[in-house]
Amino acid sequence: MLVLSERELADFTGASRADAQARELRHMGIPFRQRRNGKLVVLRADVTMHHGPTPNQRPASPALRLP
Repeated sequence: MLVLSERELADFTGASRADAQARELRHMGIPFRQRRNGKLVVLRADVTMHHGPTPNQRPASPALRLP
């Protein structure tokens, strides 16, 4: 998915309200947009670029080859 889900955004910012989430995202320097309904849209790539993978993204498992 290209954008964080509402749950991921709440987990990442530690806030459930859009105004508090926006404040936290500004503090972290992460760009976001606000929809007409007030909900925030945050691109996953922006979060990954600033802070690494989100909690729901597992790093790729290393390929292990035994002789």
